[in-house]
Amino acid sequence: MIDCGALFDKVYNEYYHKIVAYFRRRVKYDRDAAEDLAQQTFFKLWTYMLQNGGKVVNVRAFLYAIAKNVRADYYRRSRGYCLSTELCVDLVKCDDPERSEDIVYAALAKLSAQDAKLIKLRIMGYSYAEISKLLGANVSTLRTRYLSAKRRLKKIINSEDEF
Repeated sequence: MIDCGALFDKVYNEYYHKIVAYFRRRVKYDRDAAEDLAQQTFFKLWTYMLQNGGKVVNVRAFLYAIAKNVRADYYRRSRGYCLSTELCVDLVKCDDPERSEDIVYAALAKLSAQDAKLIKLRIMGYSYAEISKLLGANVSTLRTRYLSAKRRLKKIINSEDEF
């Protein structure tokens, strides 16, 4: 049987500073928040290792997957939703993912409440069927409204010089 404690210590010593750096780049260089998020990440890793006898196929990939999910949870709590980096870069056409996120968040604030809510629900991973139940609207109508809202969002982003 694998010694979970020794394996965890090894992983922690090797990756702790890398995970903190990962979070610092993504939470506006707030060291305290980055360290808290890193601790949550390692706690989840520890819990997983205990439940599965220390068996993790690719520790690095698994650890960064946990970190990505912890970051998403952090943004959901702080903003109510979390944008994916890929979506932001696609919408903004900017090489800096963090800058892209800021631009998209600012543009979302300029949309109507209805459009912003629909886009945020899709970002949060809700299906059209789930949104249909929440908002009491037809699925095909929601798809059309979502595409229109996304077009309006792109128009705001492309027309703003202040970004």
